[in-house]
Amino acid sequence: MAALPAGTFLTAGSSYDTAVQLFYKLPGKYRLIRHSHHTHVTEGTNIHYRNLIGPSHGTSEIFLRASTDSQYEVELMQTSIINLRTYYGQTATRVEKRAFRIKNGQWSMWAVRPDEGRDRISWKLADLTLGEVEAPKQGGPTEADAVQKAVLRGGPWGNERGANAMAMCVWMGKQPWWQLSHQIDRHGPGASEVCSDEFLPVVEGGGTV
Repeated sequence: MAALPAGTFLTAGSSYDTAVQLFYKLPGKYRLIRHSHHTHVTEGTNIHYRNLIGPSHGTSEIFLRASTDSQYEVELMQTSIINLRTYYGQTATRVEKRAFRIKNGQWSMWAVRPDEGRDRISWKLADLTLGEVEAPKQGGPTEADAVQKAVLRGGPWGNERGANAMAMCVWMGKQPWWQLSHQIDRHGPGASEVCSDEFLPVVEGGGTV
């Protein structure tokens, strides 16, 4: 089997070039697997993370558009739909939205809120720093099975729930796939919560790689 096409992997160079290349690789449709949960307020009901059955499954889509803020170059809008189940027989469908922006090679993650029927990017949650970017490694028997891993980290930032931090790992290969973990260390007594999502690309025919 032939090697993967040129441009599949992030090229060595400045952190600016690498961050921009990575930004443009994320748009697409994904199958979402939520391996662990936060406490969610869904359809007016507060569902504690310890009562949720995992993993949960859903879908996610990311599209690229010109930035709605002139300080930034472009932005990614992400919409995820996740089906939740509890040990007590409750079910709910949760819609989550976030945005990523980039300026001078610097990523940032933003909250998205509805505004008169439209999605509006409301406030910045955190700047994301591109950390380690590995060289492509053989992930299978052929050249086309090579993969490359990149990591972004954000936080800590504070809100009414506590101290937040996140890590995002992206693997480049036949198709990009990625994971995002969001940890909350809550104010006062109580365990930390980690919401861990995996995004597997949907390919033609409805399957995943």
